[in-house]
Amino acid sequence: MKRKLRSVVPLLVCLSLLMIALSACGRSARQTETVLPAEQAVSEATQPAEQAAPEAAPPAEQAASEAAPPDDPEDLQAALAAEVADDRPGVLATLGRPDAFDISIVAVEGGQVRMESWRYYQFGSRVDFVDGEAVWTMEIEPVPDGTLFAAWYDPMDFEAGMSGAEASRVIAAASPAGAAPERIDLTEGGEDLAGGSALVGDQILIGLYEDRVVYVETVALVPGEDSDRLRRSTRAEFLLAEDRGEEARPILEELVAGSEDDVLAGLGVYQRRQLYAEAVAAARRAIARLPESAAVRFALAASLERTAAFDEAVAEFRTLLAKEPDSAAALNYLGYMFAERGINLEEARAMVTRAVELDPTSGAYQDSLGWVYFRLGDLDRAEKHLTEAVRLEPDDATVLEHLGDLHQARGEGKKASDAFRRSLAAGPEEAGQRERVEKKLAAVEGNEAAR
Repeated sequence: MKRKLRSVVPLLVCLSLLMIALSACGRSARQTETVLPAEQAVSEATQPAEQAAPEAAPPAEQAASEAAPPDDPEDLQAALAAEVADDRPGVLATLGRPDAFDISIVAVEGGQVRMESWRYYQFGSRVDFVDGEAVWTMEIEPVPDGTLFAAWYDPMDFEAGMSGAEASRVIAAASPAGAAPERIDLTEGGEDLAGGSALVGDQILIGLYEDRVVYVETVALVPGEDSDRLRRSTRAEFLLAEDRGEEARPILEELVAGSEDDVLAGLGVYQRRQLYAEAVAAARRAIARLPESAAVRFALAASLERTAAFDEAVAEFRTLLAKEPDSAAALNYLGYMFAERGINLEEARAMVTRAVELDPTSGAYQDSLGWVYFRLGDLDRAEKHLTEAVRLEPDDATVLEHLGDLHQARGEGKKASDAFRRSLAAGPEEAGQRERVEKKLAAVEGNEAAR
């Protein structure tokens, strides 16, 4: 399986946030007294920061007292059962989508509580909700001019009980790049993170526990070299999506003429918009300036493969591997290319085996190795690696399609049908993939019906 280049929030920040989020699953907290009418919450939120009432934030002792759950279990049950007004639509209608927000689904005896904070930096205010009811406003510090907000996400799109696959689709639909988030398995992170995983997308982090959303946070990027690069590449991607290529071109040309990170940001835009011929041309210009850049050469080779320039892509990957023989991404990509064509399969097996050794937690690499074994006719080993790939990438349409192919080859119609259905539900992204999987599903179900 080829691994896509995705723009993600820095991993260390995301994991630290997720650890906080998952630890919240064991806490019980609900504010039951300091409830503001929706009109008051909006009114206070829209005050200029210097006019916001200083008494909005009580002393820490008072806040802790008000946030504590009732001591009597019957009072707690009554609080959980009480109907509350959903003030969020009114806040959205008045203020628009928040500049940034976070949501925690907190386990409380007998149920769950949804706690969220919406931040409006232009008003210098934050509005907090418990189960949709506006309960708090407070001042927040302004952010520097030029800060990039992820206002394309709507907090109300993320529902309690939502699965990882559903959250991935919401992110992909809202993201400017239209890319699905990266899933990170945290089961190896210790007992405290057992059952945990994360989805990391464009300025958003989703914390999952047993594949259910427990935490959501969007991230505001303050001005700096990285955020400026992201701002420019995001702007170019928006322009391309709106068929305004003439306006996007100078932005992308400037990126491709810059540093290695600038180049990769520009090439990433071309690749996500599936403008692979343009990506090849830009990568060739960049590699002439940066001949030692493995990342740029990788992008060139991958873009060549996407333009069906197979031999040229192989040559670029071999050049890269001659200098960096342990580049797991290059070993995987080239090995998968061979497997797809059914050529050089023993070389492909050695390459992808090495990639898996370098990173056994990569679902993409496990899928590639399973696919190589499938092409070699070793279905037992294929099943081992494809099953592991599905565990690591449960929402990847290509991984699930490969698992369906395996079951179909073994005459396991029911299992094949299930895998193909899951592949379609995951949202195939490759050109023609949905139609291909639909045909496979129809053939399997037709054979099953004929028995």
